[in-house]
Amino acid sequence: MSLTIRSGEICALMGPSGSGKSTLLSVILGISDPTAGSVSVGGSLVNSLTVRERAALRWKSIGSVQQQPDLLPELTVLENVELPLVFDRALASTATQRARELLSAVGLDGHEDQRVDSLSGGEAQRVSIARALSRPGLILLLADEPTAALDRRSAQRVFDVLRELSASQGVGCLLATHDPFIADQCDEIQRLGDA
Repeated sequence: MSLTIRSGEICALMGPSGSGKSTLLSVILGISDPTAGSVSVGGSLVNSLTVRERAALRWKSIGSVQQQPDLLPELTVLENVELPLVFDRALASTATQRARELLSAVGLDGHEDQRVDSLSGGEAQRVSIARALSRPGLILLLADEPTAALDRRSAQRVFDVLRELSASQGVGCLLATHDPFIADQCDEIQRLGDA
């Protein structure tokens, strides 16, 4: 397959279970190698990079959102979003300001001091999106079934957040989904056949 994700656009990746959606995301992340062809992210040929270079590319250029938000329950909502910036050694004030801006963008003003285990599924997924987009310079967001465990209203809210932040930050998004309602709202749909 040939696939190009453009800045600010969302491409849906659809296919039945076992068709390779998660595998493709893993290949783009540089965790797995393609069986043929090549993968380029921001001009870097992923499958020609060393393990360390792939990790650096993931950290610098690619955000990732999973079906389960995998937030750290011992941290507050704000601390979860600040974490990547702390690892980047950003000033505490800079990390806090950026995290607050993103939480506002995902509609979670006033939730900063809340523990993540008290959030609804949709709220937790929006925190996960804010965290994934917290580092400046990201060019690609990979979202693996981020709305699958959510009711229709929460799924729509999460998608709307992805759409708005992808467009406003100029980040291309590849969204693996089984949901035609969500896929139909994307800029493009790429379908994978049966495995």
